[in-house]
Amino acid sequence: MKAPWIIFSLLVALCVVTGYILLLEEVPTLPGADATAGSGAIYLGHGFTHDEFPSMDQGGSGAERHERLFWPALAFGVLTLILMAALMDFGASRSEKLSSLVLPIAIGGVLWALIFSMIMFSYRNYMSEDSPGFFLALPTPTAWFVYGFWPFQLIFVAIYVVAFKRSFITDEDIERFQAILSAKNTKTGSAQ
Repeated sequence: MKAPWIIFSLLVALCVVTGYILLLEEVPTLPGADATAGSGAIYLGHGFTHDEFPSMDQGGSGAERHERLFWPALAFGVLTLILMAALMDFGASRSEKLSSLVLPIAIGGVLWALIFSMIMFSYRNYMSEDSPGFFLALPTPTAWFVYGFWPFQLIFVAIYVVAFKRSFITDEDIERFQAILSAKNTKTGSAQ
C-alpha cells in the first residue's frame, strides 16, 4: 500500500472514531434517569452546581463519566500518533525511505503510541482507585506524560534534524527549486 493511501486510511479511521464519539449518548447524573424522555436529568458531561460553592460546577465521578469514552479516545490518540509518524515518513525522499529512515520512524511511532496507551490506562486506574499512586511527586498519569510522552517527541526532532539534508531537502531539491525560481524571475522580468 502506498503512503498516500495509508495516510488517507488513517484520516478516514479518525473520522469514523470521531463520528462514533459524537453519536454516544451522555450519561445522566441520576441513576436510572431516562435522558431521552425529557425527565430533566442533568448530564455528567455538563456538570452540576456544587453544594458548597454555587458558582462552581462539578462533574461527578470521572470513572463513570469517561468509561464509555475510554476505548474510542484511546483509538483516536493512537491513530493520531501513527498519522504523525506516517506524515513524517511521507516527507522523506523516496531513496531514503527504503534505507535507514523508515525503521527509526516506525519504531518511534510505535513507542510513542505505547507511551500514550500507558497514559490512558494509568488515568483509567487513577480514576477508580481510592488512593491513587504517585511517581516522582506527580500523579501516575501526569508522570507518564511529563517524563515519558513529552520528552519522547524529541526523538522525532532528532531524526528530522540529523536526516534533514539527506532525506527531506536534498541538494538536488535545492537546485531544482533555484532553477524554478530563476525561471519565474526571468519570466516576470521580461513581462515588465
